[in-house]
Amino acid sequence: MGEQYINNQKRLLDDATFKVVILNERRRRPPVLFYPNFKVEKHTYHKFDYGYLGNLEIDYRKDFTRTCWQDGDLIPGIPLDVTIDAGGHINVCLTGQDQGDVYRVLKGIEGTDKIGNVAQDWCDYYAKFKKQCTQIKFIYDQTDIPDNANTKETTADIFMRILHKNGWEVIADYRGAVPYHMERFNVINEILHEENDEYKPVRINKYNCEYLVISIEGAELKIGKTGYEKEKKYERNLTLDQRKTTHYSDAFDKLIYHVYFDKLNSFSGFAGAAAS
Repeated sequence: MGEQYINNQKRLLDDATFKVVILNERRRRPPVLFYPNFKVEKHTYHKFDYGYLGNLEIDYRKDFTRTCWQDGDLIPGIPLDVTIDAGGHINVCLTGQDQGDVYRVLKGIEGTDKIGNVAQDWCDYYAKFKKQCTQIKFIYDQTDIPDNANTKETTADIFMRILHKNGWEVIADYRGAVPYHMERFNVINEILHEENDEYKPVRINKYNCEYLVISIEGAELKIGKTGYEKEKKYERNLTLDQRKTTHYSDAFDKLIYHVYFDKLNSFSGFAGAAAS
């Protein structure tokens, strides 16, 4: 792998992870994590618009319709980034916004029904934001255009069609093949490490992205035939709450990796690939 690669890994990883994935030391518990540099106290926050909430007549003992106007971290007029992870048992959607000195992951929306219903839920939640900005960027890749013999409309097509129907101007940002696990592992943990000033920090709204945080914290790393891989076996165990498995973390990978894509030349010290 080369001395530069090993030195980069030693700088990037915590001591326990470095010993397992680089020095090949055996360790059974606790599991090695795919996001060893993620820290809840560092990378998450809460921020409500209490002025807006205070003017509402809300019975907090009952459910009330939540909209983006309750969010104190949403900046009007700046376009949103949206990405999805669609599957047979759950569909998830993540929304982010580049706020200059920080990139914020603002909201997670999930559903066990059709991706079109998740798209409509997104439109309903952000309907009032559309008054200041109608433009969004939809970031998608090869996993969002699966072959389907029954229809020519892909998952990505359906999602964008619903947004168009609700009056959004959608910028389709297709990124092609999914980056290898090892590449995502290295890049995203470098960003979370926050030692390179070229990469603005990432912050996650813990209240609005509850299951994303759980998904990131629980994502395990395994060593495959060609390198690091994210452990995906829990997605096949349908007795588990699929919101808490790796679906949300995959959407997070897609969002963060591609938002920072234009700066990835600085990650050239990392090499290797794993199965996608």
